This record gives sequence, C-alpha cells and structure tokens, in this order.
Amino acid sequence: MLIRPLKPLRLSAAIVLLALIIQARPAYTQETWYATYDMALEAISQGRWEEAVTRLEAALSQKPAPELNARTYGVWRRNYLPFYHLGVAYYNMGNYELAREYFSRSLDAGVIKNSPENLEALESYLKAIAEQVSSTQAEMTARIQEEFAKGLELEREGKLEQAQVKFESVLTLDPGSQTASEHLERINMELESRRDQARITARTEEALNKGKAHLEAGNLQEALKSFDEVLSLSPDQPEALSLREQAESQLNRLALEESNKKTKLRKLMPRGDSLLKQGRLQEALEVFEEVLSIVPQDKAAAGYIDRINRLQNELTRRELQAGLLLEAEELLAKDSLIASRDKVIMAKELGASLIADSMLSLLDSLFAERERITRFRDLPQLVLNIPPDSGYRLSRPQALLAGTASDDDGITRIAVVVNGVIYEIYQLQENQPLNQRISFEKKVRLDRGANLIVLEVYDTKATMHKTSRTVFYQPPFWRSPLFLTACLLLLILAGGSYYYYKRSLIQYLLNRFRRRPFEVIDPNPFIVGNPIRSREMFFGREDDFSFVKSKVDNEQYGSLIVLFGERRAGKTSLLYQILGGKLGPDYQPVFIDMQAMAVNNDSEYLGRMAEITVETVGRDKLDYDLTQFENKSRNPYTLFDKFIDKLLGAIGNVKILFLFDEYELIEDKVEDKKLNKDIFLFLSGLVEHKPGLFLIFTGTHLLQERKKAYWHPLLHRCDYRNISYLTANDTRRLITEPVKDKVFYLGSSVSDVMRLTAGQPFYTQLVCRNVVEMLNEQQRNYFYEEDIPAIVREIIDNPPPQMIYFWAGLSSEEKVTLSVTADLCKHRDTYSSLKDINESIAKNSLPSTPEQVKKACETMVGREVLEVNTRQVYRFRMDLLRIWIREDHNLYKVSREITQPLSV
Repeated sequence: MLIRPLKPLRLSAAIVLLALIIQARPAYTQETWYATYDMALEAISQGRWEEAVTRLEAALSQKPAPELNARTYGVWRRNYLPFYHLGVAYYNMGNYELAREYFSRSLDAGVIKNSPENLEALESYLKAIAEQVSSTQAEMTARIQEEFAKGLELEREGKLEQAQVKFESVLTLDPGSQTASEHLERINMELESRRDQARITARTEEALNKGKAHLEAGNLQEALKSFDEVLSLSPDQPEALSLREQAESQLNRLALEESNKKTKLRKLMPRGDSLLKQGRLQEALEVFEEVLSIVPQDKAAAGYIDRINRLQNELTRRELQAGLLLEAEELLAKDSLIASRDKVIMAKELGASLIADSMLSLLDSLFAERERITRFRDLPQLVLNIPPDSGYRLSRPQALLAGTASDDDGITRIAVVVNGVIYEIYQLQENQPLNQRISFEKKVRLDRGANLIVLEVYDTKATMHKTSRTVFYQPPFWRSPLFLTACLLLLILAGGSYYYYKRSLIQYLLNRFRRRPFEVIDPNPFIVGNPIRSREMFFGREDDFSFVKSKVDNEQYGSLIVLFGERRAGKTSLLYQILGGKLGPDYQPVFIDMQAMAVNNDSEYLGRMAEITVETVGRDKLDYDLTQFENKSRNPYTLFDKFIDKLLGAIGNVKILFLFDEYELIEDKVEDKKLNKDIFLFLSGLVEHKPGLFLIFTGTHLLQERKKAYWHPLLHRCDYRNISYLTANDTRRLITEPVKDKVFYLGSSVSDVMRLTAGQPFYTQLVCRNVVEMLNEQQRNYFYEEDIPAIVREIIDNPPPQMIYFWAGLSSEEKVTLSVTADLCKHRDTYSSLKDINESIAKNSLPSTPEQVKKACETMVGREVLEVNTRQVYRFRMDLLRIWIREDHNLYKVSREITQPLSV
C-alpha cells in the first residue's frame, strides 16, 4: 500500500526545482550537506529509496538538526527536514517500524510543525502505518503456529535440515518462543555430530586419493605422508596399509639403484679425465656421455663434453686448413693461379695463418705480373662477348655487345657494323689522352634471320683490326603479327570492360579536364615540417576545439588541459589556431614555446612569460614594469602572482589561456637545475586560485608517465585529449581544397592517398607536396591513381627525418615486430596474426620471444602505428609506413642491425 503526502503537485514541483538547482551548481559544492540533501530529494522523486536513505544519513552526519529556511550557499535558502524524508523512504521500502521512528523524531524536533503542508503529509503517513500494522498481526500468529507444526512433523520424520529451517522461521517471527529454541538446539547438536563424522570420512577419502595420485606419479615420500594421514584417522584402513607397504618397497628399490649409480660414477669420472689428458678424445667423449646418460644434469660431465667437442673441432679445422694450403701449393706449381687463390682464401676463412697470408701475397704479385704482360703484349687484341662459332642464336631483336680492344700503339676509333649499319662506339678527340685498352657496351638492332656483326678498331697508324660474328635472330611465336593482333584485341576488350566497370560518368567528365591549359602551382600550398599557422591550410579538429572550449567554459576556476599525441600529429598547429582566435573573442591565448625558453633561473623564466603575455595582450591594455623580475633579491613567484592579478583585472571577463608547447621541457629544465621544482606547485596554485586562468600543455606523454614527484600537484586538475589522425572527411579536404581548380584527382587517387597516410597530417601534406611538384615538373594538372607508385618511390628513396627518427626510437623487439609484420602484409589490406609473426621470427632466427612480440604489438597499436580488428590480427594503419619498412628495413637488414653490435 503506497500513501502519498498531501498536495503532491506542489511537492513534485519543488523537487524538480531542487534537481535543476543541483545540476546548475558548480562541481565543488558536492561535498556540502545541502548538496547531499538535494541529491537525496532527487533520488526520492525518481523512486531510488535506498540511495535516498544513504544520502540523507550522510547529510545528517554533517548537519544533525532540522531547520526551516536554512542558509546553503550565498543567498540561497531551503527547508531542511531529513527525518521526515527518511520516514518517507523507509515507508516506501516497506520498513514501517523505521518509518514510524523517523516520523516521530521529526515531530520531536518540532521544526515540521511550522510547515503545515509537510505536517499534514506526515500525519497521513502515520495513519497509514497504524492501519498496516494492525492488519498483519493476526496473520503473523497463524503463520507462527503453522511453521511450528511443520517443524515438529519434519523432526519426527528425521528430516532435520528442513525442520531446522522451520524452527528458525518460528524464532524469526517470534524470538521469545522457548519451545522452538529447545527443538532447534537439539537439532543443531545432532546435525553437528553428523557433519563431524562426514568430515572425517571425507578427509580419509581425500588423503587416500591424494596418496594414490602421488604413488602413480612416483612421488613416494608424498604418498607415504598421505597414507600416514589416512591411518591416523582410520588405523585399520586396509587399502591404506597395503599401499603404504607398496610405497616403502619402491623407496627401498630406488635407494639401492641410486647407490649403484653413485658407485659407477665414482669410477667413470676419473677414467674420462685420464683419457682426456692422454689425448684419447673419442674414448673420453664416450665415457662422459655415459655419465650424462646416468645423470643428465651433471654439469661437470657436460663441461668435459663441451671441451672435447671444441678440441675436436679445432683439430678438424687445422687439418682442413693444412689440406687446403697443400692443394694451393700443388696448383701454384701447375700455374693454376685462380684455383690456387681460391684454396688460399678458403684456408684463411678457417682461421689466421701466416702461411696463407704469405701465399696470398705471392699470388697477388703473380697476378699483377700476368696482367702487365697481357696488357702490354705486342699484338692488338679484340674480344666480343659473343662466342666465335657461327651458330649463336637470340630470341630478342636487340643484342647487348660487350667487348675489349687493346693495342700498344693506342686506339683512335672503335665501330661496330651490323648488316651494313655502322654504330660508332669511340672516337679520339683533340686534347684527349691516348688509350691502349678500351672496354665498351653497345645495344644493336638485329634483323630476322642471320646477322653479320663486325668489330672494327683503328690505331694511330690508321691500321684497322677487325673481328666478326654471325648471329641468328628468330623471334618467339608470341611476337608474331597474328599473336600481337590477338593480344591487342584482348587488351582493347579488357580496357573497355575496366572503363565501364571502374569509371562512372563523373570520372569521364573529370578526364575532360586534361584539355585545360597547364598552370604552374606556385607557391606549393602544402607545408611539410613546420606547424600550420594559417586558417586556410588547417582542416578539421573541430572536436578537439570543442573539447578545449567545453572544459574552459565549465570551470569557474582554472584547470589544466593536456593535448598529447605522436610527433607531427598537429598539436602545435592546433595551439597556433587557438592563438589565432579559433575559440572566439572571449578567450585571450598566450603562446609559450618551451623550445625557445633559453633561461637559467626562475626569475628569467617567469619574467619571460610575463613579457610574452604583455606583448600578446598589448601594452595599451596591460602596462606593467617587467624590470622587477631582474631584481634577484625579490621572489619571482610573488611577482608573477601579482602580475597575474593585474592581468586578470585588465582583461575583465575574458579568460586567459597559457599555451605551453613541448611541456616536457619544463621537467628537463628542472633536471638541469635551471628551474626550481617548486614551479609545479606554483602552476598548480595558479589554476586552483586564479579564476579565469587556464593552462594548456602539448606533448607526447601523459603527466603520469613523467616523474610523478614533479607533476603530482597537477594530476588531480588535469584533463587529457589525444591528438590523433584526421577524420576521413578532413583528410579529403586537406588533399583537395588547397589546390582546388588547379589539381584534378581522377579515379581512386584521393582514396589511395588517404589509405597511404590514414589521415596523419604530416604525411598527408608530404604526399600532396610531392604530387604538386610532380605535376609542375610534368606540366599537367591532372593526377591518376597510376601516379601513386612514383610518389611513393620518391618518398621511400628520400625518407623525411621524421621517418628516420621514428625508426631510431624503437626498441629491438619493436623493430623486429614491425619488420616481420611488413614482410607478412604484402598488400595494403593484408592482416597478420601473432601466430604468423612468431613463426616468421622463429624461421628467420630473430631475437624476440612471443611475450615481447605481443607487448610490442600492443605498444604499436597504442601509438597508432598498427591497428587490430575484432579477430586480433594486425596491419599497418599507414600503408606508406608499411611500404617503407618493407623495403628499407626488411628482415635481413633488421637482423644485421640488431645482431651487428653483439658480434663486435
């Protein structure tokens, strides 16, 4: 039965008004008694009775006495009747005793008597409670008798647990029933006796099963302990006695075997050591291997085996090296210089050798002498790369001729004649030194069938030397006119099909722009490397601006906002847009570039901040004597605090925003002893006690990732915003709008650029800048998707410093993971799983464990280098980065990069 107070409409209106007041109040009032009381009334209006009771009790702990027209905040006043509203909550929860108690306490306090409306509602509640209590008393007596009778019947039937429940129910309804208490005590004693016996039986069974398991696993000592525990609980348990005897027997047998092993080992180790000292390596190896077969963990035997293997390898290497040097001497005696040198080089690869070094030096001198004799011999020499036989056949219409001509008198002209066509290769010019030996390469055109090739060389005496070759050219069948005609028809059909499938009417109309006259795009509108200051080249980030504006507008006092993200994500550009008035006229931004803060102490730092603020606001609004900061005897923090007070007074209701770029440099200056660590407490005090002053930091880290001892005072007033990639719409605008009516992107070229950069601002600008440069160079104003590979190739061949710094900043595990992922993701839409990555790492013997790979993948996803889908497979978010790593940091290069320092 639910009884509502009188005049519910007026009370509901009051509650709604109070709820609106709660929402309008600032966050710092939530800890006061009236804020807690208002939330309790809101909970009552929505039927959340338990929450209302909790909040009303909290309000009473802060303000115990009820009061009409109690003062809350400023000029606000309200009626404070906590006992009355506690009675209302408990009534609706069905707890009439507590409801009547709190209604009585409200009447005893006397305050409610001065509120006729609430007093009338209270009396209505008390009347409803009295009616409810009288109607339930008779039902309670009948239920007690019924429960007691059922309990007696269940006790007689031996169903003690069910009887226990019934007698407990009787005592719950009638705590003074002596008969029910006696029955319940007797049942509890009997149940406890049964439970004790069951526990002993369960413990015995558990210990027996545990002993059996230990016995099967060979843990004999543990099995004995378990069987002893069974016998302590049940001394005559036959199975435990039998199994214990079996375990003891096995222990005795193992002890005997262990004794025999030790006796054998005491003989084997000295024998193996003796054989090793005698140089009988193979016999010693067999002895120590027998020791390991007995005791696999014997470190001494393993050490002996390792030593023997090294000695055997060294002997084998020396024997092989000596054999190679012997073969080299025999080849040298037969005047086979090249084969002899190969043998010597192979011998040197097996280790240092003075004999090999001396033989290699001798061979070098012999080669030099033979070269000298060959170069300066009397007869001229002509050499072509075509064999001298006349049956040499080619399947291509072009032949690459390579040859060498030498003449002691010097060479003045070289020409090749193919089927009567002369190809001039070399002609001596005036003031040019005379060469006695010339090597050359020349492509010549062949006719179908036999082709006569003649090499002609003229010396200074006008003597011509020549050599000739006959070459046959027979084109393959696929170069026949019939085959080429069929292929051309297929290409035409394929091109038409592609056109109607891939190109819409819009693409057809865009193609017409090719006929426009070319216009040079100068200057290139795309900015690479520097932050964007102009509004024309800045696109998107509206959500980020709304976040900053919302945080500033909703705080009466100051706060700290941290804009974090990867390098070149556009954080500094965002600050420049705020500095340019993006948020509107009600905000006065002041840009503090920490990289330009070349200061040595707190006075210089705060003085420089004050100077930048005056220059930004204008001396006509803020006239302040900045020379005060030059006085070393004065406290710079006190001076800056007074400066802020004057600044806030000068700008009126405008909110001041200090924009700190690269905020981590504040910590670096503290570490370098150029700033005092009290600067963090001072900044915290500014945002906490100066209404209308806000700090906005940009950097690559969260505050808690820095030294918490420094940044702890600011953590509780900090809000974060991740500055990440642009949205798809903003990326499309960044690509097209700066070159609108100058560059026409055809086909899927815009989508291809978006997939290359994924909307990363820096790399999007980089790609677009290269597009403009390519179009200017080729003097056209249209860009096809077929032009994308050339742009990508230009960036990969000349990677920006940001790419290089990104790779240099990765750990070894992250480099391995990204290189393997790029190798597995052969196309831009290919994903790779952790299993595939780990298998590739193991296949290429790279030093990374599965745990390190998983951590590296999670780190790269957090840094937005990789992205993961619902099936937990990974791919590169920026396809440009995938292509660059796949080519410039492949598995071979990464393996050498990681292992090279270890081998030095």
